[in-house]
Amino acid sequence: MLSISTGLLNSVLTGGSIADSLYGAQFVIYSGTIPAHANQPISDDSVILCVIKDPTSSHITWVPSADGSTFLSKPDTEEWSGLVLASGVAKYFRIEFSGDTKEYSTDEARIQGTVDNGLAILNMNPEFVEGQKKFIDYFSLGYPKPANA
Repeated sequence: MLSISTGLLNSVLTGGSIADSLYGAQFVIYSGTIPAHANQPISDDSVILCVIKDPTSSHITWVPSADGSTFLSKPDTEEWSGLVLASGVAKYFRIEFSGDTKEYSTDEARIQGTVDNGLAILNMNPEFVEGQKKFIDYFSLGYPKPANA
C-alpha cells in the first residue's frame, strides 16, 4: 500500500509539484511493523536497514515521463544505491529527508510503501545482509491527472 503524508499533500495543493516537494529526499528501508500511514511515527520495532540515494548527489531526483503523462521516474543517469546498515527482512520504505524526525508529523513530506519480491510498491529482494550494497534500478510514481487538465 502507498501512503503520502499530509505534509506532502499540502505542499502539492499549495502549488508545489511532487518532484519539487521531494527534491533532496532519500529512500529509507525499514524492517518491523509498517505504520498505518506516512504521518505516523516509525514503529518501536523498526530498524533502518538501508538508506538509498544517488551517491554523487546524496539524494534522489525525479524526471517526468517522456509521454507527458502523470508519472515521475528515477532518472537513468542516477544510481540509487546504499550500503546495508543492518541485516533483516525489509517490510517498508519511506521516501523522506535526512532530517526527518521519524515521529508523527503532518508537516514532513513523506511517501511510504511496502517492500517485497512481488506485488509491493518497491519490488526487491527483502533479505538485507549488513555490508552488502542494495540498488533500486527502476521506480516510478503515478498520480491522477486533474480533471481540468
